[in-house]
Amino acid sequence: MPSFRGGEISKLTARILMISGELRAKVRGKTRSSIEEVLRTMNCYYSNLIEGVETLPRDIERALKDDFSNQLVNDNYFSLFDDNYNSLVGDQ
Repeated sequence: MPSFRGGEISKLTARILMISGELRAKVRGKTRSSIEEVLRTMNCYYSNLIEGVETLPRDIERALKDDFSNQLVNDNYFSLFDDNYNSLVGDQ
């Protein structure tokens, strides 16, 4: 991890926020909604990978729409959760 002195992180954060605001002002309506939807799915996908849960983007999209018709995905997720939980606290 790079080391930053004093207010460098604050300056970089302010710059990111400024550029983000400029981009938000330029992209409107359906285009922005489409971008937000793709980014939301992508964020969930990579967050799940970081947590060790391999979920397909189509299943994430279904979950975001509260469509749990593909119960196998949910069962696998909760099975993984239960296995991890039991390994942490032990079977009770």
